[in-house]
Amino acid sequence: MIIYQFDGSLTGLLSCIFRAFQFKQFEVQLALEHQVQDSLFAKSIVVASHEQQAQRVWMGLTQKLSSEGIKRFHYTFLSEQLIAFQHLFNFAIYVFQSPFSIEKNYGHADVLGVSQWTKQVGREKHRMEAFVRFKKTQEGLFISLVGPDFNVLPLIEKHFKARYQDQKWLIYDEKRHYGIYYDLNQIHQV
Repeated sequence: MIIYQFDGSLTGLLSCIFRAFQFKQFEVQLALEHQVQDSLFAKSIVVASHEQQAQRVWMGLTQKLSSEGIKRFHYTFLSEQLIAFQHLFNFAIYVFQSPFSIEKNYGHADVLGVSQWTKQVGREKHRMEAFVRFKKTQEGLFISLVGPDFNVLPLIEKHFKARYQDQKWLIYDEKRHYGIYYDLNQIHQV
């Protein structure tokens, strides 16, 4: 067994996929760098995030998958769960090794896994869109502190920009220590 340790970023995950094809290592277990445990039976390799390699893999995925398939890949990644990352890794290997579209082959465990994670993240996105409540500060800024189960702030930006385009607002994710701020012109990550 081979373990690929990576930093948990999308670039890191895509770099793991690139390395798998580079060295023909397809039976791989993923681990986050800070969570790896020593094993007598597994060879552990730290895979650095490499922007150019990640770009090549991403371009390949966009050519092999529909826009819905890319959306599912992105949503699943935003779950931030190691098991979801493993599904994405295996899913990408399957995509690149298959000469035909595999997106609807729910008999394959990783296609099904990606679909299920997409649904969970999608539900969290809708929950945040429905239940985020703002409080007005003395400076006139509307602020909301949230703690979603998954990293859905990138998914809810568009909704809140359209809905509250005449107000300055900040939605801050207390779990992930970042937020999205709208200044009446554009959205910024803070």
